[in-house]
Amino acid sequence: MQSYIRPGSGRFWDCVPKDDFDQSRERQSNADCLQVKLFHLLNGSVATGFETLKDAKLARAAYADELAKEYRPTPKIKPQPLLACYESNWLQKRGYEEYQQQVAAYEHQLSKSNKDHSPASPPIPPYRKSYMAYYQAEQVKALLQEWDRVEETHPRTLAYILGSISYDSADFTRSSENSSYSAVSQLPQKWRDRIDENNARLVAANRSPVDVTSLLNHPKELANFILAYEGNDFGNKPGTDDGWLFRPRGMYQLVGREQYQEAQDQMQRLGQLQGLDLLTLPDALWDATISAMVTFAHFRLHRYKDGRLSPPNNRRTLFELLKDRANDWTAVRALQTDMAHPGDAAWVNARSEMFLGCIEEALHPTKLKTLQSQFYGEE
Repeated sequence: MQSYIRPGSGRFWDCVPKDDFDQSRERQSNADCLQVKLFHLLNGSVATGFETLKDAKLARAAYADELAKEYRPTPKIKPQPLLACYESNWLQKRGYEEYQQQVAAYEHQLSKSNKDHSPASPPIPPYRKSYMAYYQAEQVKALLQEWDRVEETHPRTLAYILGSISYDSADFTRSSENSSYSAVSQLPQKWRDRIDENNARLVAANRSPVDVTSLLNHPKELANFILAYEGNDFGNKPGTDDGWLFRPRGMYQLVGREQYQEAQDQMQRLGQLQGLDLLTLPDALWDATISAMVTFAHFRLHRYKDGRLSPPNNRRTLFELLKDRANDWTAVRALQTDMAHPGDAAWVNARSEMFLGCIEEALHPTKLKTLQSQFYGEE
């Protein structure tokens, strides 16, 4: 399998598939799409994969004309310098740090093996510098284009948006949560816990529990069981395909009928993409431009409860929270209860700091950077 993937980039998020899941972009490696093909073949989810691809293309086609008419003002920030800074100061820097940790662990294991004559681990392959994928760059560019359309200009707000979204999307490589697994051990712990909780409810109601193995290689059935159970918190209707239809999607991942409806209402309030209907075509969130618009709509309009303030002033949008200099990025993230993960505030803070530096560098390049840009070209 590796011999097929290794000649190309093999980055599944860079697959822009045709109807047969071959790469549609001439300059992109077909190995990117080969990974997707192998994944579906090994997980027995080929039919679901083709269904998802068809729905996503239908959604994109439905809004192509309206998106083409969207107003595009003069860019506030040139994307190429910011992307280059992000690639160098975060992706490559962290990649090399992780490689050094692997080497240190290998050397420690090797030393231990020499002492107790135990089998040595395979040697660590040579370090290879990683570069930003096409898909990642397109996601960031879409967010920057949406930033151009809002009145807000403070770099601190944009830095947090990029920092938090990059964390939640695994550096812009994930726009949906996987629901296709071939073994129980592959299921995330949170899904296993949810399955156990739902089965306990069924038993308490004198109903037969669901065999977890029956959900393997059946992504639609799994999504419905863990997201559309009786009394779920997502606004999904039990006994329907709501769990599958409104599964996590987008850069700012929406999950559940309730959040999709809220996003739909927010877009209408802002007067953006009037024909958008996320309840009918939720796969529209696969489009980077639409996903970016929905992300900004959430940051601009969704109100979070701030326990430090008294009503009625204790509910503010993320834009309002970020404008308040009394709030650092860690405090703002702590109020984002719908995106809470253990220990994530420190990561979001570090990423936001990095992006703020990259934004400042893009807005006010040093003389050397300016000369390099003139000599080599911005691209």
